[in-house]
Amino acid sequence: EEKEVEKNCRKENFQIMDECIVDAKMIAIKNGTNTEENRVKIAITLFEKLASHVVYLKEAKAKEKFDQKFK
Repeated sequence: EEKEVEKNCRKENFQIMDECIVDAKMIAIKNGTNTEENRVKIAITLFEKLASHVVYLKEAKAKEKFDQKFK
């Protein structure tokens, strides 16, 4: 079961990173800073921010379920 969760998280992280790479390219082009180095930096920053939000939202949902179950 833990392996399955890890596999799903890995897959989800790849999807998030792909989206961040596309977004980073658009941002870099829009701002006239479209170099590979800038795209990578932007993509990493976007990924870290988005991944932290995903974790927060999942934890909040788990807490909500826990609180409802044990009220």
